[in-house]
Amino acid sequence: LAWALLFGSPEGLPLFSLELLVLFHFFLASFGMFLLLRRLGLRTIASATGGCVFAYTGFVASRAAVHLTIFFGFVYLPLIILCFLRAVEGHRVGPALLGGGLLAVQGVVGHIQPAYHTTVALAVLAIYLAITRRTLVPLGTFGIVVGLALMLSAVQSTPFLEHFSHAYRWVGPAAPLDPWQSIPWETYGYHELLKPQQLLTLVVPDA
Repeated sequence: LAWALLFGSPEGLPLFSLELLVLFHFFLASFGMFLLLRRLGLRTIASATGGCVFAYTGFVASRAAVHLTIFFGFVYLPLIILCFLRAVEGHRVGPALLGGGLLAVQGVVGHIQPAYHTTVALAVLAIYLAITRRTLVPLGTFGIVVGLALMLSAVQSTPFLEHFSHAYRWVGPAAPLDPWQSIPWETYGYHELLKPQQLLTLVVPDA
């Protein structure tokens, strides 16, 4: 919305402004991962390298070319984890609220997949920290982050649930599925297989 206010017109957004938006998110992805790795104790050079690898190679970079809504969402992953860790380690509510706000933004940028994956990653991290540190603080922080994200994103997620009940899915060669049907095993067991040579796309997206 802010980008539309800055660059928009009744005719729409110019292509150059959209390219600037993509570049901004590339920077946000690399800088966010840099901050996270610094928080985890890595040195500056190692953190900068990790930020570049996260943002400019593999899955994240490939989404920028074919699926911008997923790309825009995954950009926030390092920052959300960083906020979660700061909240847990500092026993502070502020970073948890910021993390919840970022998770809400991640959930409304256009695709649910990044927010879902981030929530799963936070849950695993919260359980690990709760067990290893023998404290419920990580679980409480997880509840704050996810709870706030659900409340803030409800303005979009509520009508989405109504739309979902009428949405059909095409998942390969089979006939389209209604929203409540499970994807048949044959779809991924026989038709959507990852070939060994495709593992190269982990480091070279267009290979």
